[in-house]
Amino acid sequence: MDGDGKTARRRVGLRRSIALTAISLAMVPVALLAAGAEAELPPASSRYALGSTGMVVAHDIALRHWGGEACGGRVEVVWGTDEPSINARSYWANPRSAYDHPQLNVQCRVVFNTALGFSWEKFCTVYVHEYGHLMGRPHVEDGGDVMSPIYRAPLEACAATPDPAAAPEPAAASRTLTESDAPAAQPRRRPSRRSAARALRRRSKARAAAAPGPLRTWSSEPRVH
Repeated sequence: MDGDGKTARRRVGLRRSIALTAISLAMVPVALLAAGAEAELPPASSRYALGSTGMVVAHDIALRHWGGEACGGRVEVVWGTDEPSINARSYWANPRSAYDHPQLNVQCRVVFNTALGFSWEKFCTVYVHEYGHLMGRPHVEDGGDVMSPIYRAPLEACAATPDPAAAPEPAAASRTLTESDAPAAQPRRRPSRRSAARALRRRSKARAAAAPGPLRTWSSEPRVH
């Protein structure tokens, strides 16, 4: 009886081992397909390059979130290299302080790290975060806030927006302008020396009022994983 019982248990164990092996083999092609699909994606620096639809949409979401333009609308967004744990950094110059007078910010720049992978939701959220620094927002301790120094979850507006890089870029119009379509060139009037001098004085006064002291360069604490 004991011998028959041991034999039966061995057979059951063998059948279970064969079944588990079959399941694991069946899952291998699925894993390989998923890895292949990921490998086919172009890098984020290409999908969300300067001037791409994704970059424009992320910028629009940042404008809506913060309620206005940073740095007078002069923000340079580029891709560069950084430490492996850093998603992005923002840089700016201000004559007074880092965050108290954002209306005086100039030389504004956001640098995304090419060494890291970005889904649309992550890229969009980090964009809004870095734009917040340029609008005068420092980091906060609340982990659910977009100004948290650690990326934990996407901003709701970013998660609700489909990935612009997943849709084909709009094709350029094939029709070219003819001579009759082109607007007629208007002759330009040269300003007089007196008016040019007045304009130069106005610009000089505006710069002096906007920059009451020597510019100091600031940067955000890095936005990490």
